[in-house]
Amino acid sequence: MAFIKSTKFLGVALILLLHLNLFASNKNEIKVIIDFGGETENIEKSVSFENNITALKALLHTATVQTHPINDYVFVDAINGVENIKDKNAWYFTINGKPAKTLAINCNLAKGDVVKWIYKKDVCSKTIETKEPCPDNFGM
Repeated sequence: MAFIKSTKFLGVALILLLHLNLFASNKNEIKVIIDFGGETENIEKSVSFENNITALKALLHTATVQTHPINDYVFVDAINGVENIKDKNAWYFTINGKPAKTLAINCNLAKGDVVKWIYKKDVCSKTIETKEPCPDNFGM
């Protein structure tokens, strides 16, 4: 009977240690989620954290990305071939569930962050033409 109790204890202790180890390793990673808006299968991948990693760099570790620069800015045009369509759909991203407040190239990440790229209704193209700001939270 003592053997069964000690075996159960060891089993529970091993499971607990494995969970703690998994939790600790996730803290040294960035999770990147790509929601293609139904255009293709979504992607979820963990990327190793590195100093000065940005949302754009984490995306580049996860998918094939097309960008274009305008002055000091870099905009994401397509992810894995799913392209922005002006006035229809565009790529937006969140950090830990909150809309980003800066461009992906300037958005530094912390250990354990979750970056979600979402292909959704374009709410900014018209505002760029009229030089008005995009809606708060980009319609998210």
